[in-house]
Amino acid sequence: MVTGAVTKDTSATETHLSWAADEKAKSWIVHHDSGSGKPEDATIMHYVEKPELVFNDELFGGTLAGTTINFYIQAFNEVFEGKDEIEKAQNANTHGYGSEWTKALKVEFADKKVAKK
Repeated sequence: MVTGAVTKDTSATETHLSWAADEKAKSWIVHHDSGSGKPEDATIMHYVEKPELVFNDELFGGTLAGTTINFYIQAFNEVFEGKDEIEKAQNANTHGYGSEWTKALKVEFADKKVAKK
């Protein structure tokens, strides 16, 4: 089970997610939605082997500014193979037995303000 999930240093373009590492956990999947707040909409997955993730515009595949994203974290007691973190997440989701998901960790990314002249 994942506990202590927090975000820090959130800006319009990124946030730093971290959580307490259970002694048995060897990998995690960070699931997220695009702001619906419904776990069933959290279909995008990121695989990590440390209890942290820097989530930014590049990882999101677009602009985070002005959006709200709900994150859900799941722990696994094994590591998974794959050519990249997306394939590893898919393998974990298909072949692994993960913990329950955390409650939603809601992150609001600020709008980028344009300075007036």
